[in-house]
Amino acid sequence: TLMATKTLKNWLLTNLSGHGRTEVILSKHMVLITGSEELASQHKPESVFLIPSHSRCEPFTTFTAASLLPLSIVFGWPIAEEFIAGAHDMDSHFVETNPRHNLPVLLALTDVWNDC
Repeated sequence: TLMATKTLKNWLLTNLSGHGRTEVILSKHMVLITGSEELASQHKPESVFLIPSHSRCEPFTTFTAASLLPLSIVFGWPIAEEFIAGAHDMDSHFVETNPRHNLPVLLALTDVWNDC
């Protein structure tokens, strides 16, 4: 992720260097999504989306932070929190439930059955 960020930053600055100051270019074309308060404090508040500490858990294996920002902008943070809670419930269900009653396993098997 850090490598991709540096690459994007360099590309923006190389291609837009004649269109304004560096900090203006970056603030208009990049947003930082992080769970690190230390990292967030190093950037302008308007260009940082800080993921609250209570929501940092395994749902991000199912639902990435990149999708969380647009969801929270369009529907608001309370809806995004409900979505994260649902993802957490599904992750827990997948890990803890017998395969015979496990929804992700059954959906995957249905997909395999329909493709054959």
